[in-house]
Amino acid sequence: MDLYAQYGEDRVSLRAIAAEAGVTLGLVQHHFKTKAGLRRAVDELVADYFWQAVAEADDQGGPAEAATARREAVQRMLAENPRCSTTSAVRRSN
Repeated sequence: MDLYAQYGEDRVSLRAIAAEAGVTLGLVQHHFKTKAGLRRAVDELVADYFWQAVAEADDQGGPAEAATARREAVQRMLAENPRCSTTSAVRRSN
C-alpha cells in the first residue's frame, strides 16, 4: 500500500513491491499472479477496513445518530490507517 500511495499504481512494479516487502518476486507472483491481482487485494484490504469500522459503529438511536456513529467510525479508521485514504485517492486519480 505504501508504494501505491507514494508513487501511484502505474509507476510501481511487482519487483519493487517484492523488494519493499523483503520477499522474492516469485512469491509475490505466486500469491497475486499480476499487478491487477495485487491491486484487487489492496482494494479488498481497504474495503475490509471500511466495513469493519462501519460494523463496529454504535448504531443505537435513530437514523441520524446511526449515520453519525458510522461516519465517526470511518473517520477514526482513516486516522488510524492513513494509507487507506491515500491509496484510495491514488486509485481514483489513475
